[in-house]
Amino acid sequence: MRKLHYWWLCPLSRKVRIFLGELKLPFELKIQNPWELGAGFLILNPAGTLPVFEEQHGVIISDSQTISEYLDETYNAEMIGKDPLKRSETRRLISWFDQKFYTDVWQTIVSCAFQHPTTRERITNPIFIELVINTKNPYTLDDIAETIYSKLDP
Repeated sequence: MRKLHYWWLCPLSRKVRIFLGELKLPFELKIQNPWELGAGFLILNPAGTLPVFEEQHGVIISDSQTISEYLDETYNAEMIGKDPLKRSETRRLISWFDQKFYTDVWQTIVSCAFQHPTTRERITNPIFIELVINTKNPYTLDDIAETIYSKLDP
């Protein structure tokens, strides 16, 4: 079974989850808290970054864009494009979006959340995590961000 090691609030992990879902490939989710990277995880990815994808035949790939391109090429998805010029433009836009979203949104949310004890407790609570990652729930990252910001002291 394929495995995706991820943190449920990480947008780069979410991108790979969406990609896998679009390809309709079965996979198992393995939650990995970024602040609890153990030796087992560091064997998979010595850089200690998320997400990490394990293919069913043992191949291990890290970095959301590398995983996405591997899936695109291996399963002939052509989601990134066929033409080399279109692929390069797609890569440029994905890189820009990943960088902007990660630094301007995700890091801000997480750094604010972890400064507030109640929010920190909530976003590390397994019940809350399950509620958010359950595919049948109506919550988006916007909802999570709004909840976190609404609980912070002014």
